[in-house]
Amino acid sequence: MKITLIEQLEERLRQAMLKNDVLALEELIADEVVFTTHIGELIDKQTDLEAHRSNIQKLVLLQGQQQRVQLYGNTAVVTVKMETERVTKKLESRLNKSHST
Repeated sequence: MKITLIEQLEERLRQAMLKNDVLALEELIADEVVFTTHIGELIDKQTDLEAHRSNIQKLVLLQGQQQRVQLYGNTAVVTVKMETERVTKKLESRLNKSHST
């Protein structure tokens, strides 16, 4: 496994999140994933997919910073700080920073 492949998959994931592409997200997100929001809330895969599926929010900005890829045999751990902006059904725009592993 090479770091460039992981970076390409991370970009596919970012694009799928921006497009609310639930089918791609189901494929790209590991069942065990945990996202940590800007307020420390932990989000699992099914909760994340439901948010995309229901269109309760639309990401308009998803920009990674400080991405780090660590390889352990055939396993990769990606840590990235994300700057996000989203529009909710209430038409509120929110700028957040979150961290995921």
